[in-house]
Amino acid sequence: MKIIKTIFGTIITIVCLYLLVRTISLAELQEQFIKVNITILLCFIPLFILNMFFRTLRWQFLFPKDQRPTYRLLLGTLLVGNLYNSILPARAGDVIRIFSLAKRANISRLQTLASVLTERLLDACFLMFLFFVLVRSFNMGDVYLKASWLVFICSVGLIGIFILLLQDKSWLVFKKLVPNRLKDNFKDKLSEMAHAFLRGLKPLFLNKTYLAFVPFFLMVWLLESTTVWLIAYACGETIPFIKAVALFLFPTFAALIPSSPGQIGIFEYAVVVGASILGINSGITIAIIWHGSVLLCIIIAGLVTVLIGFIEKRKEGYIEKRV
Repeated sequence: MKIIKTIFGTIITIVCLYLLVRTISLAELQEQFIKVNITILLCFIPLFILNMFFRTLRWQFLFPKDQRPTYRLLLGTLLVGNLYNSILPARAGDVIRIFSLAKRANISRLQTLASVLTERLLDACFLMFLFFVLVRSFNMGDVYLKASWLVFICSVGLIGIFILLLQDKSWLVFKKLVPNRLKDNFKDKLSEMAHAFLRGLKPLFLNKTYLAFVPFFLMVWLLESTTVWLIAYACGETIPFIKAVALFLFPTFAALIPSSPGQIGIFEYAVVVGASILGINSGITIAIIWHGSVLLCIIIAGLVTVLIGFIEKRKEGYIEKRV
């Protein structure tokens, strides 16, 4: 399955790169790059740092108070996970993030998985709702209007499923859905896993934790949209903030399609398509600078985190030998 996904992702990447090359004028691209304001572009760095800060806090609030990992541990795990997502296919970084945190924080893998899936699910619902609102704001045409209704219905459905999963007896429903032909001990094992996973979802809704989670959630997407606006401004495009929000959605939804590590090709093509629809001229320049800046910061932050972890392990080993 992973091999098929990787092959499919490679084909998607090649097709997107081919379509990009067909539409690029090297002379025009060079002219646009010359106009890029490097000073403004450097403001991307503090925005990236703030984004990681709020993403970590958001993740931290998805754990019960008595089992909540430290901020430093979560930040390091998040940065390393992002690093692997940028160099490995099929979002392998998320899998590494789950196993790494479970091992280092002595937390159940299923609970860690539940926190990551909850984070992704809420992101998806919010972005789908945002897509529904923005399509109506920009009047993009009948095709997008119909798609927005489908997306809206999907988001409501996901939220409904999520609420049902939070019910105390929801894991018993799962147990009934397991085929009878499976052995009883295997059925019991699956039911226990489902119960443990659903238990991992509960912390968000206990003691009004979600009230603290929502501001962090909103800040993450506000910073993402601000980043798009800033990069467009550095490229000489002064666009309304709502257009920056809309442009941000295109590569975000494109990221759901399997492609090469780091979403190279499909990210740029999605931004170019979005810029064309929204009437933004420097689409390819914005795409290259935006994606390049994100990948560069992710790789540097991830490598620094790995290096710090390696140094700390060496120190611990040295101290143990001395003792």
